[in-house]
Amino acid sequence: MKKLIPCPCGRSCGRKLLDYFWCPTVLRLSPANITEWTLPKGKFKFHFHNSAGLIYEIQECIECIDKGLTGSSKMTSEESVLLSKLAETLRAQLGVCDYAIDL
Repeated sequence: MKKLIPCPCGRSCGRKLLDYFWCPTVLRLSPANITEWTLPKGKFKFHFHNSAGLIYEIQECIECIDKGLTGSSKMTSEESVLLSKLAETLRAQLGVCDYAIDL
């Protein structure tokens, strides 16, 4: 199990995030409901932690392109926009609104 890190909000909110929350290999819904999986091994060492997990997105893109599709039913454009709006809302609530840090 990965270590827990303090919430990045900078306040003493008591929330904890799993280390590497942006590329998890563990889904913890409750102490009794934990799912853990391993990522595929690559031929070469990856530069970023858990980058091997991107293979699932790559495989879906290849399948959609092969079928002549411009999008995936597994992750629609509408869902992507919704996630972007959610991330923007969370950043505002956490006080991380300086988008210059993303450049």
